[in-house]
This record gives sequence, C-alpha cells and structure tokens, in this order.
Amino acid sequence: MDYSCGEHTREPRNRRWSGFEPCQSRAALAITATASGSWSLRAPISLAPADDAVRMDPSHVLVPLDGSPLSEAALAHALSVFDCPITVLNVVTPIDASMSESGVIERDDRATQARARADEVVDAARAAVDDGDQPVETVVETGEPAETIVAYAAANDVDQVVMGGHGGDASDLTKRLLGTVATAVVREAPVTVTVVR
Repeated sequence: MDYSCGEHTREPRNRRWSGFEPCQSRAALAITATASGSWSLRAPISLAPADDAVRMDPSHVLVPLDGSPLSEAALAHALSVFDCPITVLNVVTPIDASMSESGVIERDDRATQARARADEVVDAARAAVDDGDQPVETVVETGEPAETIVAYAAANDVDQVVMGGHGGDASDLTKRLLGTVATAVVREAPVTVTVVR
C-alpha cells in the first residue's frame, strides 16, 4: 500500500507534526513525500492510501540503487507503477573510494574497486530489466549519496525519485553511516520522493 505525506516544514515549531519521520515509521510499503512547497493546516501529514491522493504521472523517474534488497524493491516498485523512462543511479561514496577492509590497498586501487562494485550493481539492475519495454538508463556517480541524488534529479529533468528506506545489513558500516540518506533526499529534493520500506 502506498501512503502520501507532505513535504516537511522548515519552521521549528511545526517540525514535530510535519516531518518525514513520523510518516515513514507508519508505512507498510512505500511513502510518497511531495515537494509542494505549501502546507495545509488541516492535514500536515496525510496517511491516506495513494489511490485517494492526487497523482500526477512522472515523465522521468530516478531510482538510486545500492544493491540492497530495499533498493532492488524500489526499482521493482518503479517499474511496476510508472510507465516512463527510469534512470538507475549508483553513487560511489568518498568512503567507498578511500577505505578498504584490509586498509593496505593503494588509494587508486580502492577507487577502482569501489567503481567496479558500483558497475556490478548497475549491471545487475540492467540485467533484471532488460526484458521489459521500459527505457532504463544506468548511471554511476561519485559523491555524497543524498547530495548526489538531489543534484542528479535537479540537473536531469527527473520529476520523481523512488528509493529504498535503508541500505545494507544492520551490522554493515555503510548502513550506520548512510542510514539517513532517504530522509535527507526527502527533505532536499525539489521533486516527489517515494521511499520503499
């Protein structure tokens, strides 16, 4: 089931009633936060099923993919719901390119390995959607995940982002460092964001 909630307010006194987090914690599958820029005082957070929400079909959807099950579920959700071009984006983070498990790999080798992992993620996504009629483009960028996702959406005529709520395993360093990426994208993106949980 899809749920919709409005964009957060930047006014501190209203933040506890209108933030993304309260809506996110109640969702069964996907939450859509619209970048409307205005608020209705009647319903700062709407938990109505998406069928009851105002829908506008996007013309270009961005799916950030990190290889986690939830990001793959986000891609499946986007493919099943939207009939428009989809861009799959994998972001190689500076930490991916500068650290290794053993710590003895040269910097250039670490960056090459991080890029190779990113290519594996987008290649797997490409293979999963190759048999469909929907145009799917894959892109690998380097940067901080939330900033890169928001910048890519703004620069490439994206009008909806569909992403997983959490990446990695509970014990994974990446999840602990990047667990707030979805929340940051919802807060900063100039477009509608759907978070699949």
